[in-house]
Amino acid sequence: MSVVVSKQTGDALARVMTFFGIDEYNRPLFRAAAESCGVEAFSAFIGALDAAVQRDSRYGVGSRIREQAKAGIRDGARRNNG
Repeated sequence: MSVVVSKQTGDALARVMTFFGIDEYNRPLFRAAAESCGVEAFSAFIGALDAAVQRDSRYGVGSRIREQAKAGIRDGARRNNG
């Protein structure tokens, strides 16, 4: 059985997978979930996860800026401490 989800759900799934560190190798698990529970339920679930991910302070531009700043501080400390 083939499952077709909307572009919006596909984009949300990509963000959720990235946030949780899920690689493409495990993507068939999501396909199986969509097949077993139905596209509407799957889309609602992924949408809820995506909303939570986007509210999480570890996601988004602010997160990347904080991580780069931390990396810069660590790199600077390493250079200064030899």
